[in-house]
Amino acid sequence: MAIPKNKLRIGGIVLLLLVGAVILLLNPLRADEVLAKCQDLYDRGEYTACSRILTKRVAKNPDWHEGRRLLVAAQLADNDPLEALPNYLYLLEANETGGEKNELLKQLAETEEFQQRARELLAAMLDANPDLDKTREFAAEFELKVDNLPGALQHLYLLSANGNPSRYLEGMAARSCSDYSQWEKYMDELLTKDPQRQWPQEMKLVYALEHEEIELMGKVVSELGSLEKISPDILDKTFDFALNNNLVVAMEVAINSKQQPWMEDVLARAEQCSANQLRSQLPGLLNLLPEEIRLQVLSALYLMPPEQGLQQLLALEEQGYLPPDPEKHLEEKVRMLRQAGIFDFKYLKFLDLGNSPLASVMNLAMECWHSNPQGIRLLADQLQELGHPGLDAHILRSIASYSQPLPKLIWQRPGTKTYFTSVSPKGKWLLLSFSTEILAVNLSTGEETVIDDVGGHWHWSPDGKQAASLAGRSESVLLVLTTANGKIHDPREVPLPENYRLLGWMDNNNLAIMSSTNTYTSRVAKINVNTGNVQWLSDYREGWPTLNHAGELVWITPEKGTLHVETAKGTKSFLIYDDASDYVHFDFLSPLDWFPDNKKILFADSHLGLTGSLCHSLDLASGDFDRCGEISRIYSPGNWVDDKNAWDFYFFGIADCHYSPLIKTNFISGEAEFAGLVLPISEMTRYSSSGKVVAVAGDQGVQVYRMP
Repeated sequence: MAIPKNKLRIGGIVLLLLVGAVILLLNPLRADEVLAKCQDLYDRGEYTACSRILTKRVAKNPDWHEGRRLLVAAQLADNDPLEALPNYLYLLEANETGGEKNELLKQLAETEEFQQRARELLAAMLDANPDLDKTREFAAEFELKVDNLPGALQHLYLLSANGNPSRYLEGMAARSCSDYSQWEKYMDELLTKDPQRQWPQEMKLVYALEHEEIELMGKVVSELGSLEKISPDILDKTFDFALNNNLVVAMEVAINSKQQPWMEDVLARAEQCSANQLRSQLPGLLNLLPEEIRLQVLSALYLMPPEQGLQQLLALEEQGYLPPDPEKHLEEKVRMLRQAGIFDFKYLKFLDLGNSPLASVMNLAMECWHSNPQGIRLLADQLQELGHPGLDAHILRSIASYSQPLPKLIWQRPGTKTYFTSVSPKGKWLLLSFSTEILAVNLSTGEETVIDDVGGHWHWSPDGKQAASLAGRSESVLLVLTTANGKIHDPREVPLPENYRLLGWMDNNNLAIMSSTNTYTSRVAKINVNTGNVQWLSDYREGWPTLNHAGELVWITPEKGTLHVETAKGTKSFLIYDDASDYVHFDFLSPLDWFPDNKKILFADSHLGLTGSLCHSLDLASGDFDRCGEISRIYSPGNWVDDKNAWDFYFFGIADCHYSPLIKTNFISGEAEFAGLVLPISEMTRYSSSGKVVAVAGDQGVQVYRMP
């Protein structure tokens, strides 16, 4: 029987569909095609459809992580965290998670129903497999998210028991608790379960660390006693925190954990602490280690009264104690000696020229020079033994043997910054130049006169009745002060040629002034201070002009190793050195001074720099050029005590020695002797003198002494 054509058509269609279905079954869509299709659904917001397809596919292929991650994202976007949770945990255990955790935790925490069902799901998974540590970490973090600290601690406790503690979550748990007593209660409850477990004890330390409470840490460390079983990472953090915040706690941690290197670290840190830090922590350290010699040393330095501390240090040193840093140790002892106001050489055991603070020792010796002369002598011996410049030792012995009356303080003004100081020839008047005024002091009566003007260095006339200075406001104005009947009068102004400076007085009415060029040529004029008349004494010529004490103009002109000295009587030439290289060390263009008898000229060797000058004298009669002493500076006509001796401050050959003794140097014999006066000296210190009066101005103010 024939089949109708329409039935044949229908049958063909069905057959084709069946074939197609078979083909689809045999050739399903590839994973990447499914992922692309589901991603498109996700992007269009069709989260349910996306989830339905992916759920079926991951059921067939559980390790298809790309699909499962998109599934979790779709379920969360569809606000279905309970469905997303197992998928996320599967990824978590496989280390294939993305950034879904925070959103998942947020949604699970939104309702109590979600929280309870999530807790049940997590419990079921962990009951089935207690070794799912990552899942347990998530469970702990979830409990912290919903403020269930006991639940979180239970999970963290079990993680620790598995040997895989989560320090990050432990710290988070500790920070979430604001009351240590509550935290301690939780830990003690866990200890009740298993007294042998160290984890609850560790968590007490973790709490102190996370809250950065050093006092609480000290309390916990003391209560725990032995720390040997505490996890090394927690113990390391505990010690480091204590070391930077409280040395007593750090030492207790080191002792209780039996970590000898840590004890050394604490002691080393203590030796580096400031005095204030040590005063607060040393008692606690000594309580822990009363026999530790390094702590006994620190106690002597910072806890005891200076004299008692020095005695203890001396006893420890006699027992063999050797400081790790002798220089610092000696500095501290010098500090204590200064506080006690004593200088005793027996405390200076570690004095060493090469490594010790010799300047500090020297300053202390100068402060206390009158209290222990024998100590000063021993210091001199040591300096000489160490090869220090011999003159230092000589001056110290001179100080130690001084037995004459001390200079008498006759006037002072503390704390006043003075720019220039000048004493009249007979020691009756003192002139001080400040930044805005001039102060004149009658040293016989103490009467002070303030002059509203500014001057520089003052030159006194030979009779002491007039003083001249360049005005501070102009180099072409001369200020002249006059004295009469015990009074000093306001200065009169005398015009000067521009760019001239004062050489000094030629007599009681006339000053010599000079100008020089950069080519060592100069010219000189004489100016009458009463009339203002200027008389030129020379045109520009080679050489350097100087005035002797008689007011006579003398020209000094060097030529290789020869020195030409021209006076009114004529010119004499002197052979100074055959070797020109030796000659250049001397400043022949600017002599220090003339001897008071005007028969010799002082020259300075420039080698010594700021500490002073080795002086040589040129005898105009014999031509002898001889070493005659050492001096820092001479202000003519002051400084000279008599025809042979001059006052000067001695600068020890030691850097930063800021105390200097006044000495009397004999420029015939070259001998220098202490004059009974030691004062602090700085770069700003200035002084002037007559034969019997010395004025010193520096950081301590101005002081004037009458010499015995």
